[in-house]
Amino acid sequence: MPEKRKALVLRVLEGVPCSKPVEALEPVFRPPDHDSAVRLRRAHRLGEVAGEGDDFRRARRLMNWVRGLWNHGYDHAAVEDGSDALQLIPAGRRGCRFSCGNYAQTFVQCCLAIGIPARRLGIRRRETDFPHGYLGNHGHVVAEAYCRELGKWVLFDADLNGFYTIEGKAAGAVDLHESWHEHRGRNAEQILDEPFFVPIYEHREISREQMRKNWRDFNRHRTIDYYYYVYTWLNQGFAKTDRIGIGNETIFYSAITPPPLALNFREGRIATVCAEREEQFNWPTDRTYVLARMLGKRPSRRVELLMEHTMPFFSHFELSVGREAWRRARGGIKVINLPMGRRTVRVRCVDAFGRPGHEARLQIQVKHVPLKGHDASRPYRGERNE
Repeated sequence: MPEKRKALVLRVLEGVPCSKPVEALEPVFRPPDHDSAVRLRRAHRLGEVAGEGDDFRRARRLMNWVRGLWNHGYDHAAVEDGSDALQLIPAGRRGCRFSCGNYAQTFVQCCLAIGIPARRLGIRRRETDFPHGYLGNHGHVVAEAYCRELGKWVLFDADLNGFYTIEGKAAGAVDLHESWHEHRGRNAEQILDEPFFVPIYEHREISREQMRKNWRDFNRHRTIDYYYYVYTWLNQGFAKTDRIGIGNETIFYSAITPPPLALNFREGRIATVCAEREEQFNWPTDRTYVLARMLGKRPSRRVELLMEHTMPFFSHFELSVGREAWRRARGGIKVINLPMGRRTVRVRCVDAFGRPGHEARLQIQVKHVPLKGHDASRPYRGERNE
């Protein structure tokens, strides 16, 4: 009997090796080292305001702080750029009042300044669209922060100074959108912090009677009916005066409802993207993706790892093989030597603040397998094993 030749093979036993998903448009967040972000963080000691703890607790403290800067109102002419927290905060402390969009933008910029991914969202009642023609308050602007420990986008309404839970878990805008359409919001709980929302009844263009009706409508369903439509923007945290040349495309979550035609008609806005899947709208922030393949033309125990991520403010990857401690990996390609047998390989992305994101895990086996149809007298020309 001729002696069977054996080949060295690499097999991924657990964990699906995959590449970063390619989307038509990717979000752009204002980075923490942006000049305005640095000034905002230092001038108001945002690190101390947010304090210690997980992302949810830190974002909640920021929301409470932003709400305490001013009461709801319409003194927009008091600032040159109502999208710049550096202008809104001192104006608010002088007694000016601003509306929901200013609250949301200030909250988002504060979160981004300390490294918490955050974004503004527009929400609209069903009455926004034709043929209703409702003249009252039909829209609202809120924000979300990505909470890594929870692994999801969580809604924070800095104007109302509150958030929502569903079955005891912090909810995001899509959760509330689905809750309203499926349960009329009955399974959602609204949690409001102090200081509480203070309604205003004086408006240059709206009668006092209409303003009272607007606030009654606003609170009738704990604002959950405003999540009938949900949309966001790809450009997050930048003020208008930044002049960065980045577009402000709109993304509508259209898995349940198409975008309202009346909104586009009134504001001249055309939805750049309709997100029909939740992962298109709730961007997979802080994900790590890794591919493993045997290196070289001949079989070997040298394995090449190809690493990708979706982390804003990314700094570097960290790698752990077996029971080894985490060690820094330079770049997105790493070659490691694996012993025979099974080993668990873990990879994670780390941001500029030293905080790790999602961990990708592979269990890799390197072993010899017999080659059918080959004997020891014939040379074997190995091929790359992936």
